[in-house]
Amino acid sequence: MEEPRLMKRLKQGEPSNKNCDLLYGYSVVLPALESKRRVPYRLFYRGESETTKKEDSDKLDKILGLAEELQLPIQKMDRKELNDYTGNRPHQGVVLKTDRLEPHTINRLSAVEGKSYHAVSGSGEYLFESKQSPIWLALDQVVDPQNLGAILRSAYYFGIDGVVFCARNSAPLTPVVSKASSGALEVMDVYSVKNMMKFLRESQENGWTVIGASAERTSDGQRSIDPVAMSMIDRPRILVMGNEGFGLRKLVSENCQIHVSIPSTNPTIAPFLDSLNVSVATGVLLHMLTANRKPASIDA
Repeated sequence: MEEPRLMKRLKQGEPSNKNCDLLYGYSVVLPALESKRRVPYRLFYRGESETTKKEDSDKLDKILGLAEELQLPIQKMDRKELNDYTGNRPHQGVVLKTDRLEPHTINRLSAVEGKSYHAVSGSGEYLFESKQSPIWLALDQVVDPQNLGAILRSAYYFGIDGVVFCARNSAPLTPVVSKASSGALEVMDVYSVKNMMKFLRESQENGWTVIGASAERTSDGQRSIDPVAMSMIDRPRILVMGNEGFGLRKLVSENCQIHVSIPSTNPTIAPFLDSLNVSVATGVLLHMLTANRKPASIDA
């Protein structure tokens, strides 16, 4: 661990469990220790791998080795205690106590100049260098932690430049989200905005194309395209996904230049099942967006 982070942990002492995150499972604990984006306080483990797979045994050895390098207290617990710590979730015999991750607050995305642009906040800027035409994902009030985690996993898998969500009425970055993301949350930065409509409008003014996902093609005069046509746009793009229940809010939808929907290929689909889960739809659309991604340029 970097010395300042170790000193911070030693100086502040170990907070109570209720003021920390309890990460669980190899796929989350290992990248959390490797990325060093959190301050770890203690490792709880059962004392042995819960499977006979060599891969899992190797991961446990890495986790224990990193914990020793970081001078973490290592505490053995029985399965029942670990179940209590994780709410009976699949912990694989490993739980890591850490500080909580908070998203970076931003206001808008700047114009892309060459291969560079900034995510602008009230207190500064985050610089991005993109080898390809940049793509961001905006989540308008996605509240289910399992959905948020699955979306983050897809965004990381497809190399999306950034993910931004509403500061209010969105799922917080909990251990459940990290587990659902298969550890992607531990290795990627996420961002929040206080006003999604303003973020989309100001980013659009800086040359970003804002694409809103909807269950149906719009009939209010706004431009609609299919996913294949969407993938051919080579300008910087923001894909906006809506809430699990009601989709995009009206004002958010109005700040999207283009709308896209994923048509069903089932001619006898039942009315109550006429759309995809938001995390599944996000994965499909991100795959389409990145399929024909072009190198970044001044005119991108």
